[in-house]
Amino acid sequence: MKKIQLFMTLFIIFLMVSSIIGFLFPYGDSLAGPANGNLVFNGVEFLPTQDQRWIALNKDKQYIFDHLPSELSEITFPYNPAEEDKVYVVYNPSELTQATEYLTQKTAYNLQLEGKEAILACTTLEGCNQFTVQDCTKSAIYLKTNLEKESVFKDQNCLVIEGDTFYQSKVIDKIIQKTIGIE
Repeated sequence: MKKIQLFMTLFIIFLMVSSIIGFLFPYGDSLAGPANGNLVFNGVEFLPTQDQRWIALNKDKQYIFDHLPSELSEITFPYNPAEEDKVYVVYNPSELTQATEYLTQKTAYNLQLEGKEAILACTTLEGCNQFTVQDCTKSAIYLKTNLEKESVFKDQNCLVIEGDTFYQSKVIDKIIQKTIGIE
């Protein structure tokens, strides 16, 4: 009887220790490389997350991306508002979805890592409870929902990203990646 109790105790201890190790080291060893899913672009390491995103490690900062640089080669834009010190991230409150909210937050977070003042703003006062209202007179990234057309163009001082949230995410990732030196 005591042998069974000892065996069960050791087995439970083994399970607990191995699960702790599994949580501490979910991707195996800490070396970068294809064996554990990490990729490197222009010296910036991209680590996969469990929710199908990427964390880019650059100068001790962790950027969040939905797309790798290799997936964005066809994306171009005429103007990069992220080169300015202060950038508005603008959306129409009547078009707000969880995906749009995620994109605005991700954009502001990544811009702030670069020392930019990123300010969330709305195009109209109606439905905009917590943010300022901003037009294209100041440097801005405007997320304009359009499920039938994908385009990127400059309107005064705005870079207008028109399309669905998947396309908008690709353009935003390209803007941030270009800003941190990944082409």
